[in-house]
Amino acid sequence: MTLRQTSRILIALLAAGLLVYLLHRVGFDTIGQAFGRLGWQGALVILAMGLLENAFNALALVRAVGGRVGFFNALCYNGAGAIINSVIPWESGEIVKGTLLRRHLSGQDAVCGTVVWNYLLKLSTPVAGLTASVIALVVGHELAPALAWAVVGLSVLSFLPYLGLRYLLNKGVAGGVIGFLRRVRLIRKDPAELQRWATELDGKLKEFHRDHPRDWLAMFLFQIGARTTVLAGWFVSSRLLGYEYEFGTCALVFSGFSIASYVLMVIPAKIGVNEGTGYALFAAYGLDGGAGLITTVVGHLRVILTNGVAALFAFAGSSRKSVF
Repeated sequence: MTLRQTSRILIALLAAGLLVYLLHRVGFDTIGQAFGRLGWQGALVILAMGLLENAFNALALVRAVGGRVGFFNALCYNGAGAIINSVIPWESGEIVKGTLLRRHLSGQDAVCGTVVWNYLLKLSTPVAGLTASVIALVVGHELAPALAWAVVGLSVLSFLPYLGLRYLLNKGVAGGVIGFLRRVRLIRKDPAELQRWATELDGKLKEFHRDHPRDWLAMFLFQIGARTTVLAGWFVSSRLLGYEYEFGTCALVFSGFSIASYVLMVIPAKIGVNEGTGYALFAAYGLDGGAGLITTVVGHLRVILTNGVAALFAFAGSSRKSVF
């Protein structure tokens, strides 16, 4: 076992241990009471909101691939990617999504659709986060004013990943990366063919942006619809669990998670990390850390349940060779 593999296992175990510690710290009686207040009716409401979010994301994916994949398949493939992303770091689910799209598209088109979908995700996330934080300032919240303004400032900075990705796409990053890997001899299998493939992919990405402005706008609006549903989900979940936080406070929590997502993306663990972030974020806001932990656990369960069935349908189909 390599040092990298050992470190990943150790970090995953530490994250799981953190989750157990936080659950014990909050108290299983407290957690049970919160779930009791939620009840089956509340759980169904949260699941319905999760399905609505998934529907918006699927509609965006349908547009990203030019309508060549139907809504149900897009829903299932997004679900499979989301399930993988919920347990494995570094957005590994996007590779799975691209591979599943190969059932209907060429390798280049599958990668192009996946990249475009994620490109607009990197735009819709900070737009929704910044908008939510500004709304919180207008409608009122329970945080210290300086802290709320700090969230607004960090929300502005959260546009940097999108700007970086936009710069790379404009520069033709796919072909450039393959060229670099060829020069340092990290690619051994048919590098000239990979270089040609990557250069053509760059052309497809630029062509899509230039020739399909309506699809571009529709994708962005669907992505915003999904992010808005997540925001509403924070407010509804907290109320159903018995926490009487104002909408503005929940909007700042949503913005905080949007900011934190860029850091969480590179941590080589998922289970325990998101829940720990919920606890820490609420505590940093001067709120009940236990409420943050429980609400985040509910959100994680919603992701697993609403995407799990879709993922089963996705993986039940015939397999195809990976796009990578």
